[in-house]
Amino acid sequence: MVDLSIIMLHLCIMDKCIEEAKKQFLKGNYKSAIRWYNKVLHKDSTCCEALMGRGQAFHDMGKYIDAVEDYTRVIHIDPVNPEAWRNRSLAHYNLNMEKEAIRDFSEAMRLLGA
Repeated sequence: MVDLSIIMLHLCIMDKCIEEAKKQFLKGNYKSAIRWYNKVLHKDSTCCEALMGRGQAFHDMGKYIDAVEDYTRVIHIDPVNPEAWRNRSLAHYNLNMEKEAIRDFSEAMRLLGA
């Protein structure tokens, strides 16, 4: 039987890591933000919030391939996430991958009902 208090502690720690990652991101400390998101992803590799945040940090650092990888993971986990499609579109655009950028942007707009 799983101890509920251990699960709650685990979730609280992950929330604190995400909170700190967001603070670091807002300060422009992208490498630090990535380290905090990595701590979350080490515990839960399917955490879309951490993948999206890390993808945004990679994107702002100009690491567009890494950003595409994180957004793609989010899309595999949550294919109806328009933000992931839109962000991947922007990363593809920055990689001069126009066809992929248009495809992803179109999917984001479809999901938003536009």
